[in-house]
Amino acid sequence: MKYHIFSVYDEKAKAYMTPFFLPEIGQATRVFGDMVNDTNHQFGMHPQDYTLFKIGDYDDGSGKTESNKETIANGIELVEEQPKKLNQMVKDIYRMLKELSNEPQT
Repeated sequence: MKYHIFSVYDEKAKAYMTPFFLPEIGQATRVFGDMVNDTNHQFGMHPQDYTLFKIGDYDDGSGKTESNKETIANGIELVEEQPKKLNQMVKDIYRMLKELSNEPQT
């Protein structure tokens, strides 16, 4: 059977994460989309920092791999409307708390 090889690139780490294998690009997009829409997952906390790539193909019958990198999606492209709003609210609250903690005490 032929599989695609995927990896997520972390913009802040400037590195690709451990590759994973799935037979269809749609499956990888769904898995990645679920992660960027989970505000408890690191991808969901900073979806703009993560990009899903197809980095190659693997044939388990022959054991051969083929390199052919292509961008699938940046995390922010897959964030659904409700989690986007929640993510923005969390960022706003964090910013306000940070501003409050920097105010001089009287």
